[in-house]
Amino acid sequence: MLETEDLLESKGVNYTSIRPIYIYDPLNYNPVEEWFFHRLKAGRLIPIPNSGLQVTQLGHVKVSKSVKLIIILFDFKSQTS
Repeated sequence: MLETEDLLESKGVNYTSIRPIYIYDPLNYNPVEEWFFHRLKAGRLIPIPNSGLQVTQLGHVKVSKSVKLIIILFDFKSQTS
């Protein structure tokens, strides 16, 4: 857990933690994700280091934005009911 989450839990605060690893869209400034997509499209292998058990998540910026908005609206609705 992050220090912030530890603090919130110690104070009894309800919270939602959103930690997308790689957010991508057509205007990415970082070519890391693009490298994977080009290899996939070309049918090339993607090297996986070590045991191969690492998990990474890619998320499009529109999905990330929508999820955050849903969480905010749900929290607002639950507090005003």
